[in-house]
Amino acid sequence: MLVVSSMNDGPGVPYKKAVMPSTFAPHLLEDRQSKSAKIFMMTCTQCHGLVDPKLHLAQEWPAVVVSMMDKMHRKALYKSLVVPKNEEVDAIIAYLVLHAKKPLK
Repeated sequence: MLVVSSMNDGPGVPYKKAVMPSTFAPHLLEDRQSKSAKIFMMTCTQCHGLVDPKLHLAQEWPAVVVSMMDKMHRKALYKSLVVPKNEEVDAIIAYLVLHAKKPLK
């Protein structure tokens, strides 16, 4: 007899749960008093806990941020979110790229 368990705590089709990284402490952010760090903290924590900029490599962050902004725009239709302006999104990306995980050599 073969038993298959699903990730949804019951019978049915298994699905992949979205897993957010644990919340990163703001006092650990590099250059946390900069304007771009403040925009990053204020914008991104509207939907989830603060993440460590070293979660991704520099080249990965732009696509991650664009994806999050797409989700934010959809959620803003039914939640009271403050959607950042284009220059604020650019500041978030610049901050995350600057403080991103360094590639292994």
